[in-house]
Amino acid sequence: TGPMVGVTQDHKEPWIPAVKSYLSIQIPHRLHHTEHQTEPHNIAHFGLQVNRGSMTAAVYYIDESLCWLHDVANNTYPSRGEHDEWVRPFFILAKEEGHCTPVRMARNAQHLGAEAVILAERICRCDDNICKDAFPHEHCMDIEAPLVNDGSGGDVSIPTILMHKTWKLENLTATLMNDEPVMMEFIWGLPLEESDLPEGEDLTDFKPHYHLWTSAHDPLMKEHTYEHLKAISEGFGNSVHFSPRFAISNGRQFGCHLHHDKEAEDDPCHHLCTNGGRYCATHFSHVAGKEIIKETLRRICIYETYKDFPQVHKFYDYNIHHLGHCSAPLLYNDTKCIDDAYNVAKIAKVEIDMCMQNSGGLENDVPNGLLETQLKYKEYSNVVEIPSTIVKNGMEVHTTWTGEVFIELCKKFWDASAHNPYYSEDMLQVSVPEICNTCGSCSNVIGCVKAGHCVPWGHHQSFPSSGSGNKKGGHGWFIAFLIFAILIAGAAYYYYKQREQYGESSVGLLNGYMQMSGRG
Repeated sequence: TGPMVGVTQDHKEPWIPAVKSYLSIQIPHRLHHTEHQTEPHNIAHFGLQVNRGSMTAAVYYIDESLCWLHDVANNTYPSRGEHDEWVRPFFILAKEEGHCTPVRMARNAQHLGAEAVILAERICRCDDNICKDAFPHEHCMDIEAPLVNDGSGGDVSIPTILMHKTWKLENLTATLMNDEPVMMEFIWGLPLEESDLPEGEDLTDFKPHYHLWTSAHDPLMKEHTYEHLKAISEGFGNSVHFSPRFAISNGRQFGCHLHHDKEAEDDPCHHLCTNGGRYCATHFSHVAGKEIIKETLRRICIYETYKDFPQVHKFYDYNIHHLGHCSAPLLYNDTKCIDDAYNVAKIAKVEIDMCMQNSGGLENDVPNGLLETQLKYKEYSNVVEIPSTIVKNGMEVHTTWTGEVFIELCKKFWDASAHNPYYSEDMLQVSVPEICNTCGSCSNVIGCVKAGHCVPWGHHQSFPSSGSGNKKGGHGWFIAFLIFAILIAGAAYYYYKQREQYGESSVGLLNGYMQMSGRG
């Protein structure tokens, strides 16, 4: 086999300009940045209820795990008695913990009455030379662990901030434990300045991107969903970036790698996993999990081979055909059915087979680069339920309705245009795609994206080919007219028979009834 490849080796995510936030220590002055620089930090993808705002508050440091609310009063600095009130408003500073999720820590801080929670990072980032120089004997981390929603963060309404490890953070903690008062300020939704842009990039590089989170055997995904996403892709062209994400399970978390070479009755993960128990999928509708993993890798390779516009349409076409013709258990990984899907989507089978093999394959007890990347995407995402589409641009927007995907993508362009108050006036303008101006105000946006103009509801399922005009749209009127004509003809025939039976002076059915009753 060739070298293992992964998404991250040959694909750079497009830069997404977004609003920025500002975190600063105001008191004591010795810890304040005189150049108005922000303390390095990240904001969680949950908790913020509005797009912009500011807070200034006292800070309490809790020298105890925020995963549990026990004995907080005796471990809070500046020191306070068990019955002493908090100085309000206040932020809570606590250690970043690996024992529970950020959502749980934020919820507990909210329960204590905090306006925000600041989690103190414990490890330097490997790309932060200043931090590594300040703490030379400690190890560093290569991958940033984002503050993701574990699926239960809907009740958290306070900002959650991860403050990067620096000497300033260490001094801040020491100051609080010395019972000195501290005031901090947090502002979010600030406009970007030219100095905030990454080197060599500007707003002309603006390209919102969105992820479709699903699985290769998702019973909730239908053909029309891929048809709608394909229409959105065609409407935006090269001005947006799409990438699929596949929810697979890490078999190592369930001990599947310890039993993969055993007999079926002794293997708890039998038929679910590949690569020595590394990558697993749930058994569904008589389709083995390992077959779903195989199809997952195939779809990843199709995307990786044809991800550039307009070739990315092959990815949609393959999925549409597979859903429509290969969903039955006996056809799911049938060679002929797969080859037919390749042919319909105009996909080169040899390229996909080579990609699947070069990424590490599925049979041997070795990692697969592409599948390993999907596990990392899942670990550092907010996705709990699938299918779900995430539109990214600073804050993430989750939705399962394709029409909302279109609107959210247009919002990114509208927000980044010259009329957006979030951006400075001297920043370069972003041109809004014409499809947003055409369909952004339509109620049936998917129908508009397909037709090129606003259309009533019901038009998004199917559209006539060029040259057929509105012929399909007239079918409903024709059927209604036909039914009306039949009713009129039936009524006329009934009236004729009544006149024939009872004569000119009859009053129809009532007269006949009265004559019958008069005989008795």
